[in-house]
Amino acid sequence: MRLKFPAYFKPYNEKFYRLKGLKGGRGSAKTTCMAQRFILLALQERAKFLCCREIQKSIKDSNYASIRKAAEKIGMASAFSFLFDRVKCKITGSDFLFHGLHTNVEKILSLEGVKYVWIEQAESVSEESIKLLTPTIREDDSEIAATWNPRYPTDYIEKYFNANKSIALLDHVNYSDNPFFPKSLEIDRNSCEENLPEDYPNVWLGGYRQANVARTLISYNDIRACVGAAKKLNYVPRERFCYMGLDVADGGADRPAFVIRHGSNVLRASETNDKDAYEIASTIIPIAYDYPLARCHYDVTGVGAGIKTEFIRAAKNKKLPFFAEPFLFGGKVQGKDRVYAHKVTNAEFFSRANAQGYWNLRLRVANTKRALAGAKVNLDRCLFLPERIPEKLLQEINQIEYERDRRDKIIVIKAPEGCPSPNIADALMMSYALDIKKGLVAY
Repeated sequence: MRLKFPAYFKPYNEKFYRLKGLKGGRGSAKTTCMAQRFILLALQERAKFLCCREIQKSIKDSNYASIRKAAEKIGMASAFSFLFDRVKCKITGSDFLFHGLHTNVEKILSLEGVKYVWIEQAESVSEESIKLLTPTIREDDSEIAATWNPRYPTDYIEKYFNANKSIALLDHVNYSDNPFFPKSLEIDRNSCEENLPEDYPNVWLGGYRQANVARTLISYNDIRACVGAAKKLNYVPRERFCYMGLDVADGGADRPAFVIRHGSNVLRASETNDKDAYEIASTIIPIAYDYPLARCHYDVTGVGAGIKTEFIRAAKNKKLPFFAEPFLFGGKVQGKDRVYAHKVTNAEFFSRANAQGYWNLRLRVANTKRALAGAKVNLDRCLFLPERIPEKLLQEINQIEYERDRRDKIIVIKAPEGCPSPNIADALMMSYALDIKKGLVAY
Protein backbone atom coordinates (compact mmCIF):
# COMPACT_ATOMS: atom_id res chain seq x y z
CA MET A 1 0.00 0.00 0.00
CA ARG A 2 1.23 3.48 -0.85
CA LEU A 3 -0.44 5.98 1.43
CA LYS A 4 -0.01 9.70 1.19
CA PHE A 5 1.42 11.19 4.37
CA PRO A 6 2.57 14.78 4.86
CA ALA A 7 6.33 15.07 4.42
CA TYR A 8 6.83 15.78 8.14
CA PHE A 9 5.59 12.28 9.03
CA LYS A 10 8.24 10.33 7.12
CA PRO A 11 10.62 9.92 10.12
CA TYR A 12 7.73 8.67 12.24
CA ASN A 13 7.18 5.75 9.86
CA GLU A 14 10.83 4.90 9.25
CA LYS A 15 12.80 5.52 12.46
CA PHE A 16 12.53 3.96 15.89
CA TYR A 17 12.20 6.19 18.94
CA ARG A 18 10.88 5.22 22.32
CA LEU A 19 8.81 8.44 22.33
CA LYS A 20 7.16 9.99 19.29
CA GLY A 21 5.29 13.26 19.67
CA LEU A 22 3.38 15.54 17.35
CA LYS A 23 2.08 18.84 18.62
CA GLY A 24 0.63 21.86 16.90
CA GLY A 25 -2.52 23.54 15.68
CA ARG A 26 -5.71 22.19 14.23
CA GLY A 27 -5.80 20.84 10.68
CA SER A 28 -2.23 19.53 10.68
CA ALA A 29 -3.38 15.88 10.26
CA LYS A 30 -1.64 14.73 13.46
CA THR A 31 -4.49 12.44 14.43
CA THR A 32 -5.06 11.13 10.90
CA CYS A 33 -1.38 10.28 10.41
CA MET A 34 -1.05 8.47 13.72
CA ALA A 35 -4.25 6.46 13.14
CA GLN A 36 -3.09 5.41 9.64
CA ARG A 37 0.29 4.39 11.01
CA PHE A 38 -1.34 2.19 13.66
CA ILE A 39 -3.51 0.52 11.03
CA LEU A 40 -0.48 -0.21 8.83
CA LEU A 41 1.46 -1.63 11.78
CA ALA A 42 -1.49 -3.83 12.74
CA LEU A 43 -1.57 -5.26 9.20
CA GLN A 44 2.18 -6.03 9.24
CA GLU A 45 2.65 -7.69 12.63
CA ARG A 46 0.73 -9.19 15.49
CA ALA A 47 0.82 -6.61 18.26
CA LYS A 48 -1.24 -5.10 21.00
CA PHE A 49 -2.12 -1.41 20.65
CA LEU A 50 -3.29 0.91 23.40
CA CYS A 51 -5.17 4.07 22.40
CA CYS A 52 -5.72 6.30 25.41
CA ARG A 53 -6.35 9.76 26.77
CA GLU A 54 -6.65 11.18 30.25
CA ILE A 55 -10.46 10.97 30.50
CA GLN A 56 -12.59 8.52 28.54
CA LYS A 57 -16.16 8.23 29.77
CA SER A 58 -17.27 6.09 26.84
CA ILE A 59 -15.94 4.64 23.59
CA LYS A 60 -17.25 7.80 21.86
CA ASP A 61 -14.62 9.79 23.75
CA SER A 62 -11.77 7.60 22.45
CA ASN A 63 -9.62 7.25 19.32
CA TYR A 64 -11.92 4.43 18.15
CA ALA A 65 -13.54 6.52 15.39
CA SER A 66 -10.12 7.68 14.12
CA ILE A 67 -8.85 4.09 13.89
CA ARG A 68 -11.95 2.96 12.02
CA LYS A 69 -11.82 5.91 9.64
CA ALA A 70 -8.15 5.20 8.87
CA ALA A 71 -8.94 1.58 7.99
CA GLU A 72 -11.79 2.68 5.74
CA LYS A 73 -9.65 5.32 4.06
CA ILE A 74 -7.09 2.77 2.84
CA GLY A 75 -9.78 0.27 1.85
CA MET A 76 -8.93 -2.25 4.58
CA ALA A 77 -11.95 -1.98 6.86
CA SER A 78 -12.94 -5.55 5.98
CA ALA A 79 -9.65 -6.75 7.48
CA PHE A 80 -10.75 -5.62 10.93
CA SER A 81 -13.51 -6.48 13.36
CA PHE A 82 -14.91 -3.34 14.93
CA LEU A 83 -16.33 -4.58 18.20
CA PHE A 84 -18.14 -2.62 20.88
CA ASP A 85 -15.06 -1.54 22.83
CA ARG A 86 -12.08 -2.84 20.84
CA VAL A 87 -10.80 -3.46 17.33
CA LYS A 88 -9.17 -6.70 16.11
CA CYS A 89 -7.23 -7.37 12.91
CA LYS A 90 -8.46 -10.53 11.18
CA ILE A 91 -5.17 -11.00 9.29
CA THR A 92 -2.52 -10.70 12.03
CA GLY A 93 -4.58 -10.94 15.21
CA SER A 94 -3.52 -7.46 16.35
CA ASP A 95 -5.68 -6.01 19.09
CA PHE A 96 -6.63 -2.36 19.77
CA LEU A 97 -7.62 -1.38 23.32
CA PHE A 98 -9.18 1.96 24.31
CA HIS A 99 -8.84 3.29 27.86
CA GLY A 100 -8.92 6.47 29.91
CA LEU A 101 -5.76 6.77 32.00
CA HIS A 102 -7.29 8.62 34.92
CA THR A 103 -10.41 6.47 35.22
CA ASN A 104 -8.92 3.01 34.56
CA VAL A 105 -5.95 2.82 36.90
CA GLU A 106 -6.34 -0.91 37.65
CA LYS A 107 -6.69 -1.83 33.96
CA ILE A 108 -3.61 0.17 33.03
CA LEU A 109 -1.56 -1.49 35.76
CA SER A 110 -2.65 -4.94 34.59
CA LEU A 111 -1.85 -4.39 30.90
CA GLU A 112 0.58 -6.87 29.45
CA GLY A 113 2.11 -7.23 26.01
CA VAL A 114 1.31 -3.72 24.75
CA LYS A 115 3.85 -2.67 22.14
CA TYR A 116 2.38 0.53 20.73
CA VAL A 117 0.71 3.34 22.68
CA TRP A 118 -1.01 6.42 21.31
CA ILE A 119 -1.97 9.17 23.75
CA GLU A 120 -4.44 11.55 22.12
CA GLN A 121 -5.17 15.02 23.57
CA ALA A 122 -1.98 14.58 25.56
CA GLU A 123 -2.02 18.19 26.74
CA SER A 124 -4.50 17.05 29.43
CA VAL A 125 -2.54 14.04 30.64
CA SER A 126 -1.32 14.32 34.22
CA GLU A 127 2.11 13.53 35.61
CA GLU A 128 0.57 10.72 37.65
CA SER A 129 -0.91 9.08 34.53
CA ILE A 130 2.37 9.24 32.58
CA LYS A 131 4.32 7.77 35.46
CA LEU A 132 1.70 5.06 35.80
CA LEU A 133 1.67 4.19 32.10
CA THR A 134 5.31 4.14 30.99
CA PRO A 135 6.59 1.28 33.20
CA THR A 136 3.83 -1.02 31.90
CA ILE A 137 5.00 -0.61 28.26
CA ARG A 138 8.05 -2.85 28.26
CA GLU A 139 7.92 -4.96 25.10
CA ASP A 140 11.02 -4.93 22.89
CA ASP A 141 11.01 -1.93 20.52
CA SER A 142 7.82 -0.62 22.14
CA GLU A 143 6.80 2.95 21.40
CA ILE A 144 4.74 5.60 23.11
CA ALA A 145 3.26 8.18 20.73
CA ALA A 146 1.48 11.35 21.76
CA THR A 147 -0.45 13.99 19.84
CA TRP A 148 -1.61 17.27 21.31
CA ASN A 149 -2.58 20.88 20.81
CA PRO A 150 -0.36 22.92 23.12
CA ARG A 151 -1.96 24.78 26.00
CA TYR A 152 0.70 25.93 28.47
CA PRO A 153 4.44 25.21 28.70
CA THR A 154 3.75 23.93 32.21
CA ASP A 155 1.60 21.00 30.95
CA TYR A 156 3.28 17.76 31.97
CA ILE A 157 3.49 16.30 28.43
CA GLU A 158 5.65 19.29 27.45
CA LYS A 159 7.95 18.73 30.42
CA TYR A 160 8.07 14.98 29.76
CA PHE A 161 9.25 15.27 26.15
CA ASN A 162 11.72 18.02 27.01
CA ALA A 163 13.21 15.84 29.75
CA ASN A 164 13.60 12.86 27.38
CA LYS A 165 14.96 14.50 24.21
CA SER A 166 17.57 11.78 23.69
CA ILE A 167 14.90 9.10 23.13
CA ALA A 168 12.20 11.28 21.62
CA LEU A 169 11.13 12.42 18.16
CA LEU A 170 9.05 15.58 18.43
CA ASP A 171 7.80 17.95 15.76
CA HIS A 172 5.58 21.03 15.80
CA VAL A 173 3.17 21.03 12.83
CA ASN A 174 0.29 23.19 11.65
CA TYR A 175 -2.31 23.32 8.89
CA SER A 176 0.30 24.84 6.56
CA ASP A 177 2.32 21.60 6.85
CA ASN A 178 -0.61 19.51 5.67
CA PRO A 179 -0.82 19.35 1.84
CA PHE A 180 -4.22 17.67 2.17
CA PHE A 181 -5.76 20.46 4.28
CA PRO A 182 -9.50 20.42 3.36
CA LYS A 183 -11.50 23.40 2.15
CA SER A 184 -14.08 22.89 4.91
CA LEU A 185 -11.44 23.50 7.57
CA GLU A 186 -10.22 26.56 5.70
CA ILE A 187 -13.68 28.05 6.29
CA ASP A 188 -13.38 27.27 10.01
CA ARG A 189 -9.85 28.72 10.11
CA ASN A 190 -10.94 31.99 8.52
CA SER A 191 -13.91 32.20 10.87
CA CYS A 192 -11.68 31.75 13.91
CA GLU A 193 -9.15 34.31 12.67
CA GLU A 194 -11.95 36.82 12.15
CA ASN A 195 -14.21 36.17 15.14
CA LEU A 196 -11.79 34.85 17.77
CA PRO A 197 -8.45 36.52 16.98
CA GLU A 198 -7.23 36.07 20.55
CA ASP A 199 -7.67 32.28 20.28
CA TYR A 200 -6.36 31.89 16.72
CA PRO A 201 -2.62 31.54 17.56
CA ASN A 202 -3.36 28.68 19.92
CA VAL A 203 -6.09 26.88 17.95
CA TRP A 204 -4.54 27.06 14.48
CA LEU A 205 -0.85 27.79 15.01
CA GLY A 206 -0.25 25.65 18.07
CA GLY A 207 1.04 28.52 20.17
CA TYR A 208 0.73 28.51 23.93
CA ARG A 209 -2.36 30.14 25.35
CA GLN A 210 -2.12 33.46 27.08
CA ALA A 211 -1.92 33.35 30.84
CA ASN A 212 -5.33 32.86 32.37
CA VAL A 213 -5.90 36.52 33.20
CA ALA A 214 -9.01 38.58 32.72
CA ARG A 215 -9.37 40.52 29.48
CA THR A 216 -11.79 43.24 28.44
CA LEU A 217 -14.81 41.70 26.73
CA ILE A 218 -15.67 44.75 24.59
CA SER A 219 -13.45 47.82 24.34
CA TYR A 220 -14.87 51.29 24.88
CA ASN A 221 -14.02 52.35 21.32
CA ASP A 222 -15.80 49.33 19.90
CA ILE A 223 -19.02 49.88 21.82
CA ARG A 224 -18.86 53.63 21.09
CA ALA A 225 -18.72 52.78 17.36
CA CYS A 226 -22.21 51.27 17.68
CA VAL A 227 -23.72 54.66 18.62
CA GLY A 228 -25.54 56.12 15.61
CA ALA A 229 -24.38 53.26 13.36
CA ALA A 230 -27.93 52.29 12.31
CA LYS A 231 -28.38 55.61 10.52
CA LYS A 232 -25.01 55.29 8.76
CA LEU A 233 -25.94 51.83 7.48
CA ASN A 234 -29.61 52.61 6.70
CA TYR A 235 -30.75 49.73 8.91
CA VAL A 236 -34.43 48.83 9.03
CA PRO A 237 -35.40 45.94 11.38
CA ARG A 238 -37.22 43.04 9.82
CA GLU A 239 -38.70 41.87 13.13
CA ARG A 240 -42.26 42.88 13.85
CA PHE A 241 -42.01 42.93 17.65
CA CYS A 242 -39.77 44.47 20.27
CA TYR A 243 -38.03 42.71 23.17
CA MET A 244 -37.12 43.85 26.67
CA GLY A 245 -34.40 42.96 29.14
CA LEU A 246 -35.12 43.80 32.79
CA ASP A 247 -32.51 43.78 35.53
CA VAL A 248 -33.96 43.88 39.05
CA ALA A 249 -31.86 45.80 41.60
CA ASP A 250 -30.30 43.99 44.55
CA GLY A 251 -30.93 46.91 46.90
CA GLY A 252 -28.77 49.70 48.30
CA ALA A 253 -27.35 51.98 45.60
CA ASP A 254 -28.32 49.44 42.96
CA ARG A 255 -31.15 50.57 40.66
CA PRO A 256 -33.44 48.52 38.40
CA ALA A 257 -32.78 48.92 34.69
CA PHE A 258 -34.49 47.97 31.47
CA VAL A 259 -33.61 47.95 27.76
CA ILE A 260 -36.03 47.71 24.85
CA ARG A 261 -34.72 46.75 21.44
CA HIS A 262 -36.21 46.25 17.98
CA GLY A 263 -34.04 43.91 15.95
CA SER A 264 -30.48 45.25 16.23
CA ASN A 265 -31.75 48.70 17.24
CA VAL A 266 -31.74 49.61 20.92
CA LEU A 267 -34.71 51.94 21.35
CA ARG A 268 -34.57 52.71 25.05
CA ALA A 269 -32.16 52.08 27.93
CA SER A 270 -33.06 53.44 31.36
CA GLU A 271 -32.78 53.01 35.11
CA THR A 272 -35.69 53.48 37.50
CA ASN A 273 -35.97 54.54 41.13
CA ASP A 274 -38.37 51.74 42.12
CA LYS A 275 -37.71 50.11 45.47
CA ASP A 276 -39.53 46.79 45.29
CA ALA A 277 -41.05 44.28 42.88
CA TYR A 278 -44.50 45.88 42.97
CA GLU A 279 -43.14 49.32 42.04
CA ILE A 280 -40.96 47.86 39.27
CA ALA A 281 -43.92 46.01 37.74
CA SER A 282 -46.05 49.18 38.02
CA THR A 283 -43.40 51.06 36.00
CA ILE A 284 -42.58 48.42 33.41
CA ILE A 285 -46.05 47.21 32.43
CA PRO A 286 -47.38 50.62 31.31
CA ILE A 287 -44.19 51.27 29.29
CA ALA A 288 -44.80 48.04 27.40
CA TYR A 289 -47.98 49.46 25.90
CA ASP A 290 -45.91 52.06 24.04
CA TYR A 291 -44.16 49.34 22.03
CA PRO A 292 -45.25 46.15 20.25
CA LEU A 293 -43.46 44.23 23.02
CA ALA A 294 -43.50 40.46 22.59
CA ARG A 295 -41.30 39.26 25.42
CA CYS A 296 -39.47 40.43 28.52
CA HIS A 297 -36.49 38.49 29.84
CA TYR A 298 -35.81 39.37 33.45
CA ASP A 299 -33.24 38.44 36.06
CA VAL A 300 -34.84 35.86 38.33
CA THR A 301 -31.92 35.63 40.76
CA GLY A 302 -32.43 36.95 44.30
CA VAL A 303 -34.77 39.96 44.29
CA GLY A 304 -35.86 38.99 40.79
CA ALA A 305 -38.01 36.23 42.25
CA GLY A 306 -40.39 38.95 43.51
CA ILE A 307 -40.97 40.42 40.05
CA LYS A 308 -41.88 36.96 38.83
CA THR A 309 -44.75 36.90 41.33
CA GLU A 310 -45.93 40.32 40.16
CA PHE A 311 -45.83 39.26 36.49
CA ILE A 312 -47.81 36.10 37.28
CA ARG A 313 -50.41 38.15 39.14
CA ALA A 314 -50.70 40.62 36.24
CA ALA A 315 -51.02 37.80 33.73
CA LYS A 316 -53.87 36.22 35.70
CA ASN A 317 -55.67 39.57 35.65
CA LYS A 318 -54.99 39.87 31.90
CA LYS A 319 -52.96 43.04 32.44
CA LEU A 320 -49.60 41.75 31.18
CA PRO A 321 -49.10 42.80 27.52
CA PHE A 322 -46.04 40.60 26.94
CA PHE A 323 -44.70 37.14 27.71
CA ALA A 324 -42.42 37.26 30.76
CA GLU A 325 -39.53 34.79 30.77
CA PRO A 326 -36.97 34.47 33.58
CA PHE A 327 -33.25 34.49 32.83
CA LEU A 328 -30.93 32.69 35.25
CA PHE A 329 -27.48 34.30 35.12
CA GLY A 330 -25.75 31.31 36.65
CA GLY A 331 -27.92 28.87 34.72
CA LYS A 332 -26.74 26.06 32.51
CA VAL A 333 -25.41 26.71 29.03
CA GLN A 334 -28.29 26.79 26.54
CA GLY A 335 -28.22 24.72 23.37
CA LYS A 336 -25.24 22.93 24.89
CA ASP A 337 -24.75 20.47 22.00
CA ARG A 338 -24.88 23.09 19.25
CA VAL A 339 -21.51 23.81 17.64
CA TYR A 340 -20.29 27.30 18.48
CA ALA A 341 -17.20 27.36 16.21
CA HIS A 342 -14.77 24.89 14.59
CA LYS A 343 -16.53 21.80 16.05
CA VAL A 344 -16.49 23.16 19.62
CA THR A 345 -19.92 22.99 21.23
CA ASN A 346 -21.50 25.65 23.41
CA ALA A 347 -21.09 23.43 26.46
CA GLU A 348 -17.37 23.06 25.72
CA PHE A 349 -16.81 26.79 25.14
CA PHE A 350 -19.02 28.54 27.72
CA SER A 351 -19.33 28.05 31.47
CA ARG A 352 -22.77 29.57 32.10
CA ALA A 353 -25.72 31.19 30.34
CA ASN A 354 -24.51 34.70 31.24
CA ALA A 355 -21.18 34.00 29.49
CA GLN A 356 -23.14 33.07 26.36
CA GLY A 357 -25.27 36.19 26.66
CA TYR A 358 -22.38 38.60 26.98
CA TRP A 359 -20.34 36.82 24.32
CA ASN A 360 -23.34 37.33 22.03
CA LEU A 361 -23.01 41.10 22.58
CA ARG A 362 -19.32 40.82 21.73
CA LEU A 363 -20.16 39.13 18.43
CA ARG A 364 -22.83 41.72 17.61
CA VAL A 365 -20.42 44.60 18.28
CA ALA A 366 -17.79 42.95 16.09
CA ASN A 367 -20.34 42.65 13.29
CA THR A 368 -21.19 46.33 13.60
CA LYS A 369 -17.53 47.26 13.22
CA ARG A 370 -17.21 45.04 10.16
CA ALA A 371 -20.33 46.54 8.58
CA LEU A 372 -19.04 50.07 9.17
CA ALA A 373 -15.76 49.03 7.50
CA GLY A 374 -17.66 48.00 4.38
CA ALA A 375 -17.91 44.24 4.89
CA LYS A 376 -21.03 42.38 3.85
CA VAL A 377 -22.77 41.62 7.14
CA ASN A 378 -26.26 40.55 8.20
CA LEU A 379 -27.34 43.77 9.91
CA ASP A 380 -29.85 41.86 12.02
CA ARG A 381 -26.83 40.35 13.80
CA CYS A 382 -25.33 43.73 14.79
CA LEU A 383 -25.81 46.09 17.74
CA PHE A 384 -26.96 49.63 17.07
CA LEU A 385 -27.24 52.18 19.88
CA PRO A 386 -29.13 55.50 19.68
CA GLU A 387 -27.20 58.75 19.79
CA ARG A 388 -28.75 59.63 23.15
CA ILE A 389 -27.73 56.39 24.82
CA PRO A 390 -26.72 56.81 28.49
CA GLU A 391 -22.94 57.06 28.83
CA LYS A 392 -23.30 54.80 31.86
CA LEU A 393 -24.25 51.90 29.58
CA LEU A 394 -21.07 52.30 27.54
CA GLN A 395 -18.98 52.42 30.71
CA GLU A 396 -20.70 49.34 32.15
CA ILE A 397 -20.10 47.29 29.01
CA ASN A 398 -16.47 48.38 28.92
CA GLN A 399 -15.89 47.25 32.53
CA ILE A 400 -16.88 43.62 31.86
CA GLU A 401 -14.01 41.18 31.64
CA TYR A 402 -13.69 37.53 30.70
CA GLU A 403 -11.29 34.68 31.31
CA ARG A 404 -11.20 30.89 31.16
CA ASP A 405 -11.98 28.71 34.16
CA ARG A 406 -10.07 25.58 35.20
CA ARG A 407 -12.08 23.59 32.63
CA ASP A 408 -10.99 26.03 29.92
CA LYS A 409 -14.47 27.52 29.51
CA ILE A 410 -15.33 31.20 29.09
CA ILE A 411 -16.57 32.99 32.20
CA VAL A 412 -17.49 36.67 32.52
CA ILE A 413 -16.56 38.98 35.36
CA LYS A 414 -19.30 41.59 35.43
CA ALA A 415 -18.05 43.67 38.32
CA PRO A 416 -14.25 43.60 38.61
CA GLU A 417 -12.85 44.87 41.89
CA GLY A 418 -14.10 48.38 42.59
CA CYS A 419 -16.77 48.37 39.86
CA PRO A 420 -20.53 48.51 40.52
CA SER A 421 -22.99 45.96 39.21
CA PRO A 422 -23.65 46.67 35.49
CA ASN A 423 -27.46 46.91 35.66
CA ILE A 424 -28.13 48.52 32.27
CA ALA A 425 -25.58 46.25 30.57
CA ASP A 426 -27.29 43.23 32.14
CA ALA A 427 -30.62 44.44 30.80
CA LEU A 428 -29.12 44.91 27.33
CA MET A 429 -27.68 41.42 27.37
CA MET A 430 -31.02 39.91 28.44
CA SER A 431 -32.90 41.79 25.72
CA TYR A 432 -31.05 39.52 23.26
CA ALA A 433 -31.61 36.34 25.28
CA LEU A 434 -33.41 34.69 22.37
CA ASP A 435 -30.11 34.67 20.46
CA ILE A 436 -28.70 32.02 22.78
CA LYS A 437 -31.85 29.97 23.45
CA LYS A 438 -30.79 27.23 21.00
CA GLY A 439 -27.09 27.81 21.52
CA LEU A 440 -24.76 30.48 20.20
CA VAL A 441 -23.02 30.25 16.83
CA ALA A 442 -20.01 32.35 15.81
CA TYR A 443 -21.22 34.61 13.04
